[in-house]
Amino acid sequence: MTDSGRNPNLPLVSVVLAVYNGAETLRQTLQSVLAQTYPNIEVWVVDDGSTDETPEVLRSLQDPRLRVLSLERNVGRSQARNLGVQKAAGELLAMIDADDLWYPDKIAAQARFLNEHREIALCGAWAHLRTEGGEVLDWRQPTDPVSIRRSILWMNPFIHCTLVARKDAFLEAGGYDPALHFAEDYDLALRIAWRRDVANVAHFLAQYRYHTNLLYRWRDVVGKTRARARALQLYGYPLLHFPCLLTPLLSACLPLGVGLRIKPYVEAWRASSESPTRDFLKSAFFKALAVIAGTYAIARVATLASQVWAGKALGVNEYGAANVVLAAAAIFHIVL
Repeated sequence: MTDSGRNPNLPLVSVVLAVYNGAETLRQTLQSVLAQTYPNIEVWVVDDGSTDETPEVLRSLQDPRLRVLSLERNVGRSQARNLGVQKAAGELLAMIDADDLWYPDKIAAQARFLNEHREIALCGAWAHLRTEGGEVLDWRQPTDPVSIRRSILWMNPFIHCTLVARKDAFLEAGGYDPALHFAEDYDLALRIAWRRDVANVAHFLAQYRYHTNLLYRWRDVVGKTRARARALQLYGYPLLHFPCLLTPLLSACLPLGVGLRIKPYVEAWRASSESPTRDFLKSAFFKALAVIAGTYAIARVATLASQVWAGKALGVNEYGAANVVLAAAAIFHIVL
């Protein structure tokens, strides 16, 4: 060990956190980061022009591994993260937001995984999803590169607060797109996955805060749809996957936790089918279901969007009949 507590035989992991007015949750998040069992970390917090007590929270945390980059004006979380990466010295980059939590062995598990799998450029993990009501749900994602490549246009197979990327792969992909303010992590994953192998560690390593506000979810729908359209148009993904543009809209209309709760049953059903013909028929069925349900969803979400535009904030449980009609679409969202 060196005097700083670092082990020169282990790669340095640079943690990058961009925050804007996150004082309420920032301290707990950073405490979970600084409590990592992995010895070789540096933490770059980019204060993106916060106007709350965020600067005071950062000044109160005394740790030699913690570095702060304060921006005079808000530039958006994508650009703020990119500025943090520019400062980072590590060969591995770990991302987290100001309201998420890591378990103590999170970085150690992923650094070990990336050391054992040199071909993997981006590594995520499973996480626990925390609702605003305090409920905690298991959030499992596909783990191997083949499964992720099959599903990445149909669902985001990564949870942002679990991501660890090789810095060279991050830079090769161009980093976060500053023009994107929602689903920018998904857009980055699409670009990295097109070039390199990606994976998830099959362990619960973090807690992710789930936002139920409709306006937030609507913006996320727009961001994911835009990311998939760009992937089809610019990144070389096959155009035959164009129905994937509907899945963000469908999933946004589902009751909280439906997809997560039925996912184990759907995965078991999918695993039981090894016939190419049966796989083709399943794919065709669910794509047809998406088109039919999507027609209804577009009309339904357009109505809800007009209410949001008029200033009415809706919770996720106020979707009414759309929840029942679109529940089957959750299966489509997970299977493909």
